[in-house]
Amino acid sequence: MTESAQHSKARIYLAGKRVVTAGDGHCVYHTFSDSSFSVIGRGPFSGIRMLNDEVLKAGLSVTHQSVESSLVLMLPLVGKIKFRVDTDEFRFLEADSSQLMHIGKGSALEISNSYRQESINYLLIWFAAEPVSFEQFAMFDVHKKQNTLIQIFNDSKAAGYIGQFSGRAGFQFSVREPARAVLAFVIEGAFEIEDRLLESRDALTLREVSSVEFEALSNNAIILLIEL
Repeated sequence: MTESAQHSKARIYLAGKRVVTAGDGHCVYHTFSDSSFSVIGRGPFSGIRMLNDEVLKAGLSVTHQSVESSLVLMLPLVGKIKFRVDTDEFRFLEADSSQLMHIGKGSALEISNSYRQESINYLLIWFAAEPVSFEQFAMFDVHKKQNTLIQIFNDSKAAGYIGQFSGRAGFQFSVREPARAVLAFVIEGAFEIEDRLLESRDALTLREVSSVEFEALSNNAIILLIEL
């Protein structure tokens, strides 16, 4: 591995050690602590306040109240989500697409599952943000464009990428500026990231890196990278 791997400041967040909150058909797996609980070693990372892996059963809705001005990345993994902010019109977000949007302090993000039988699974990633209206939508196809990273959002403070990789496929990701922070989240499969083994729904944070090297250890492995 490169010199950056030897000197990076890293922390692994195992999926099996996430805090789980569940009730009324809604289950949330918390990679980081949030305003309702605190776990040593799982505080917010750089500009990321929360990384929630959520499952919502058919026909149900859930509302998230924003306690501060935030950018929220919504990334459906299984099924499509129906969402709105406060009393806005409902919109739909399909799998293989993402939505990054500003949510003001005190506003409510409502997410619904409009299926009759199937549960949906999605990621909600909350970033600290200035109270400025901002929105980015992206569509992507990781199956057709394998073994590379596809950019799904980009602003002045953060950028996000997703990619599907075949077994033993390697990649070196170069950050936009030296000494940046990077979060890697394994959506499916297994990867070796900077000499560290991560499996499905594990996360790795890296500080003060100029590049990140990884290799897929299983076929159709999917990774999400966020540069901060």
